[in-house]
Amino acid sequence: MSEARYYKNIKQIIEETDVAKVNDLLSKGYELLTIKEASKVQVENGAPAVTTFIVYVLGLESKESKPQNIEWHQMKDNPKGALAYIKDKQGNEISSVKDLVEKIQQKGSYSDEKYIYKISKDGNYVLRFEKE
Repeated sequence: MSEARYYKNIKQIIEETDVAKVNDLLSKGYELLTIKEASKVQVENGAPAVTTFIVYVLGLESKESKPQNIEWHQMKDNPKGALAYIKDKQGNEISSVKDLVEKIQQKGSYSDEKYIYKISKDGNYVLRFEKE
């Protein structure tokens, strides 16, 4: 997964060095995107001194609209579940499902207020289940 794709759904990015502030941001819905090391050079007593520290990069995901225009098919064995095809009969990816598939692939599943979405084991369907 490319970094550009991962950041696509992030509306705000914050770099923070203070662990207490990081924990506060995490409790407010931010997610940890990456941790990097940074250096700062200061001159002390005429000699340069290098200080290395950790920078936490956090992001706040944009609240996008729910997956729409997807043709859902009720599961026969699960009344609270539905599925959508990822590809058409010719093997072409269905455009209305593409963004949802990318969201699922980022973390293994995706959820909104009402549903949890996963990709089937064979990779042919997006599965949607009502949250309990």
